[in-house]
Amino acid sequence: MPINKKKYKSRCHDLYVHSGWETKAIAELFGLSDATVIRWAREADWDKERVVVETSPFVMAYNLKKEIYDIIHQKNLLGARFEKGELDGLSKLMSIAEKIEKKVNVLGHALIIMRDVAEWMKKFNPDLAKQFGSAFPSLMDYIWAKYSQ
Repeated sequence: MPINKKKYKSRCHDLYVHSGWETKAIAELFGLSDATVIRWAREADWDKERVVVETSPFVMAYNLKKEIYDIIHQKNLLGARFEKGELDGLSKLMSIAEKIEKKVNVLGHALIIMRDVAEWMKKFNPDLAKQFGSAFPSLMDYIWAKYSQ
């Protein structure tokens, strides 16, 4: 029985854009060809979306905190002691990450809601969704500039 590829497209998109998976791994997971996932990514410009996600301050703060937790966890697993100043440095980095998170938390929620509105709009009025989609990046820039002060 042939695979209904289209039903996996949005899942593939989420794994590629929001989770950083590579096309080959996504294709293997869903039993698709790598060429199919690459074509979807190219046609819808998933790379551009991925860059926006990966460079968002919220994601950067999350990744920084994750790295800090990983460093601490590795030291604990090895039973190693922290060098003088290491914990202080990690603490300062954690404080910076938390400040970033607090500042962008409201913006992050707004952008998630906007993404959900865009998804709804695709079902409700595909033509309007295309117009909205082309304006979406500049709208995100506008909101960021206005509310991130």
